[in-house]
Amino acid sequence: MKKIVMGLVVMMCMTVVSFAGDKHPFGFDDMIKMQRVSNPQMSPDGGWVVFDVSLPNLKTNKSEKDIWLVASDGTGLKQLTKTPTPDYGSVWLNNQEILFLSVNKGSSQIWKLNPFTLTKKQVSSLPVDVDNLKISPDGKMISFTAEVFPSCADLECTAKKDKEISEQPSKAYVYDDLMFRHWDSWEDGKRSHLFVMPVSGGVPVDLTYNINEDVPTKPWGGTEEIAFSPDGKEIAYAVKLAPNPAVHTNVDIYTVDIATKKIACVTCENPATDSVPSYSPDGKYLAYLAMARAGFESDKFNIILFDRTNGKKTNLTEKWNYSASGINWSDDSKTIFTTADNKGNKSLFAIDVATANVKTLIDKHYNDSLSVAGDKLLFTQDSFTTPAEVFVSGLDGSNVKQITFLNKDTLADIEFSQPEDVWFKGAKGDMVHAWFLKPVGYKEGGHYPLALFIHGGPQGSWEDHFHFRGNAEVAAGECFAAAAIDFHGSTGYGQK
Repeated sequence: MKKIVMGLVVMMCMTVVSFAGDKHPFGFDDMIKMQRVSNPQMSPDGGWVVFDVSLPNLKTNKSEKDIWLVASDGTGLKQLTKTPTPDYGSVWLNNQEILFLSVNKGSSQIWKLNPFTLTKKQVSSLPVDVDNLKISPDGKMISFTAEVFPSCADLECTAKKDKEISEQPSKAYVYDDLMFRHWDSWEDGKRSHLFVMPVSGGVPVDLTYNINEDVPTKPWGGTEEIAFSPDGKEIAYAVKLAPNPAVHTNVDIYTVDIATKKIACVTCENPATDSVPSYSPDGKYLAYLAMARAGFESDKFNIILFDRTNGKKTNLTEKWNYSASGINWSDDSKTIFTTADNKGNKSLFAIDVATANVKTLIDKHYNDSLSVAGDKLLFTQDSFTTPAEVFVSGLDGSNVKQITFLNKDTLADIEFSQPEDVWFKGAKGDMVHAWFLKPVGYKEGGHYPLALFIHGGPQGSWEDHFHFRGNAEVAAGECFAAAAIDFHGSTGYGQK
């Protein structure tokens, strides 16, 4: 009976609400139309930005992925690829060419494209799929990852085993250890290994040959866990090598000399997570994120500076109360830019390497995909009422400018609930933060059902973020009030 009454309340609510012009409440059909912008990359001369755009296709039950271009001042927007199969992961080779991953011949391979003439050429034709593409600072080497059988000495061996397995009549697997699954994908005996090869072509070299673990780490790791040294002679990567990977958090940073394949562990004294390696442009430091508590996946991430000349390690953010989520160096190696959860926002910060002083550059909304390009910061920004678009600003956070507006027309037809930033006294007398959204078309004195949004983790946060899984605006558009509460254990309020 309660469910029927609630349904009647919503139905009555929707019948009495009227909107100006042709606007309508936000709903699932609107969310599925949103262009999903990610991976902005600025050209070396600072003039252009390439970025990935994905759009769900309900008919094929797949996501269409393409690459777009825009000038750093927001002009000259154009779509570079338009194929029924994914094109993504673009990086600049020079001011006139990009490399990207394309699946347009049935396998994910590396392609080269001139974004101005649209001339393109396939770079790799390997017998396995390629992922996590990066290029060395000197533009001479490509790194990528591929799923291989650890004991295979070459990619042809993996391709042969894949064919043999596909031809077996039984598709069952027997697991006698962990892990057997990561999030929504099953283990199949292969591991993601790190390869390098010259941009000009050649035989890929497996830098993690015979290692029975994944680079980057699963299920969430990506290109941020792999870094070239400024001279292109060394690569740092994150990997979880200890036994029983399902029950520990001991990820470590390793470096490998590309010429000799000599491997060294930078962080093996720390039993907790170390990740996201990043070399300073002057080559002096290898910075990385480090937790202190083993087995505790929501510990604070500090930024550690590893001096490559003497081996000394300095905790740059020991006195900072937030958990860093990335490392982006200024060209002069004097500043590190990062983002961090911050009281219901994901804010952008600058940290002085010499003094460890932290300055908030952009406080509000959800700022992500940060990179540094000369005198500019490049990032995406979104909020409850706007999906991610590409932004630029000065290195001090000034002159913030949105340079893409891919969802402008879709948003113009939507009536959103305006989120309220709420604090109230909760358990133990602590002040607790929440976002509260009134139903679209709310009338003072009316009665409405409440949708309570509870985030997982529990180490997470409800932020001013356009969420594609737990979007409170969908509930508000269906005439529910919505409350998204950051209970104890949520991130962005200090480690205590």
